Amino acid sequence: MSLERLATLPLLKRLTPERQETVYKSAQINKLQSGSVVCEETTNVKRILWVLSGRLKTFVTLHDEEVVIDLLSKGDRLGFVEACAGLPHSVSAIAIEETEILSLDLEVFQRLTAEYFDFQLAVFANISAEMHGAVKEINELKAKNTSKRLGTFLLGLSGADQGTVDLELPYDKRLLAARLGMKPESLSRAFGKLKACGVITQKNRITIGDVEMLRDFCGDEYE
Repeated sequence: MSLERLATLPLLKRLTPERQETVYKSAQINKLQSGSVVCEETTNVKRILWVLSGRLKTFVTLHDEEVVIDLLSKGDRLGFVEACAGLPHSVSAIAIEETEILSLDLEVFQRLTAEYFDFQLAVFANISAEMHGAVKEINELKAKNTSKRLGTFLLGLSGADQGTVDLELPYDKRLLAARLGMKPESLSRAFGKLKACGVITQKNRITIGDVEMLRDFCGDEYE
């Protein structure tokens, strides 16, 4: 793991080269196999984690049922907000494929936050961005129907502004449905409705025939 690669992570790229070096020397890199447990809900936070490659599933257990909260990929963090607030883990997390993570001991994280102003600013900026993203997602869940939610997700996955795009879903449709807050059968119906916008599916392969048409369908609030 090079310092240059580490410096691309959302929090760390805001730091000075000197501070990046400090974090680099204190961090650990671990490779996880699919199914590896990363943390459990309500347990104490011991390390702050960043996903370097692969994916983690976060979830909570309600009435003995698993509720998927998020699917974390490259650059995403775990335990960050809880560490700042002095709270236990709010979710459980497991690797859903081979995953590489970077971790920073909680005491080291707290020391860096207390001692270095640039680290404090980076932490606050990242918490603000995370909260903004959470509010936006809640608004979408309330304001958009299932097909528009799915369309917005596909637009974000494509990263395109116009034209035709071929892409592959990063995880199976069962997980995707849970991530978008719907049942698998609702996801199937949503894909069916998106055919009118030029969206074609073949297993996990997706073709967006007209990005601008799909964006118009999903609404002007899409960014």
